[in-house]
Amino acid sequence: NYMMDTNASSNDLSTKCLVTGEGCIAPNMRPPATRVALDFNGPTRRGGRVTQSTDVTILDSSVQGNVADTYYAAKTFSQYNVNQDLQLFYREVTSLRRKENDVIDGKIR
Repeated sequence: NYMMDTNASSNDLSTKCLVTGEGCIAPNMRPPATRVALDFNGPTRRGGRVTQSTDVTILDSSVQGNVADTYYAAKTFSQYNVNQDLQLFYREVTSLRRKENDVIDGKIR
């Protein structure tokens, strides 16, 4: 188990942690990450495919729980697409609700 600092600011970013383990704080890569950099092969507007890079950072997160057996988590992200010099901001909201017989109903928006 680990705890995430919900008061983290952009100055608290973790370093880039590659899949190979290079640059990771811990070799097993278990600490919660606030930043991820990805290289991927994707389509272009002009057709064809090219290797692109994106850098995503969690800017803010909050958690609320035990409101009528419902748990809410919200995360705000900044995504920078390097090749397109394009920065996006978006929010992800997760809700989990306990129903009868310990069935969990969940949504991510």
